[in-house]
Amino acid sequence: MNEKMLESKTKKILNDLNIQINLKGYRYWIESVKYIILNNKTKYLMIKEIYIDVSRKMNTTPSRFERALRHSIENRKVQIQEYFGINYSIKNSSFIALLVDKVKEECEI
Repeated sequence: MNEKMLESKTKKILNDLNIQINLKGYRYWIESVKYIILNNKTKYLMIKEIYIDVSRKMNTTPSRFERALRHSIENRKVQIQEYFGINYSIKNSSFIALLVDKVKEECEI
């Protein structure tokens, strides 16, 4: 799988959701999706591992990483629910699962 294609598809989804590009969380979402898909991680079970591994790559701590992710989507939860056609509460783990599934679908993985 091509990293650039994964990044491009993830950016498109984040932009469709109006998640601000200037927030650290924007870049962290992209790196998280790439990490999960390229390393064949089970996204639902490995969230702490993702926080640790990707935060290390991004030169931050897992707690700062998690907060940046949360902050980037906190005002977009209704829009995210409408975009993905869901009616449950959006948390980092559920959003990353939705992102990964959508990127895989668009890349036909």
